[in-house]
Amino acid sequence: MARVKRAVAGRKKRKTLVERTKGYYGTSSRTFRGMKEQAQHSGQYQYRDRRTKKRDFRALWIQRINAAARLNDLSYSKFMHGLKLAGVELDRKVLAQIAYEDEATFWHKRLREMEAAGVRYWKVDWGRRDRDDDFRRKLAVDARMLAPHLMVENAMKNEYVAFSDVFRTYDVENIIAQPVTIDRVARLLPFSRSDEARGLINCEDDPYIAVGLGCAIGVMRHPFVGTLPDGRP
Repeated sequence: MARVKRAVAGRKKRKTLVERTKGYYGTSSRTFRGMKEQAQHSGQYQYRDRRTKKRDFRALWIQRINAAARLNDLSYSKFMHGLKLAGVELDRKVLAQIAYEDEATFWHKRLREMEAAGVRYWKVDWGRRDRDDDFRRKLAVDARMLAPHLMVENAMKNEYVAFSDVFRTYDVENIIAQPVTIDRVARLLPFSRSDEARGLINCEDDPYIAVGLGCAIGVMRHPFVGTLPDGRP
């Protein structure tokens, strides 16, 4: 019987295996036995997690739909049952996207609740959209319309003083608090406020600066050690 020569096929198979396991730690990407075992396990995990991903996203869609439905005093189950009776055939993915993008309804309801509860001060601090100019301006405008007794405080960018009821000079190291705060207040003076905004400047907890420059003061100061809660330095 003729000898079977499989060098080409074997090399192709090994080359494919190397590409599939590239980047794995240790022998999982250096020896053919380790690469073969890693590829088998990876395939099993991929098969499992493709199904887990569907489950996780469905749960996320349901949470977003439920949150939007609760804003209108409906439970998720009643909302979905009503859609079925009405013949609406939008799936949960589309409904969740609509709920996620309808941000105005969420904030309008929150502002009305603040007004009804007698909330008079709202500090809009750091977060995912802390430097989103349009988002902060719209919150300030909506607050004056829906919660006229609410004072909205902003920070981060000096330009925000134009539409803010209160603008905070923000955290500084205690040892250099006074000169840095004076400098920050001075940088705010060239900006003019809009007719609707109160335009107060909050210089944190430096009462002498507040008295001398006519600023408001607060009672909170971050220790400013390490990174901010969102990981930024």
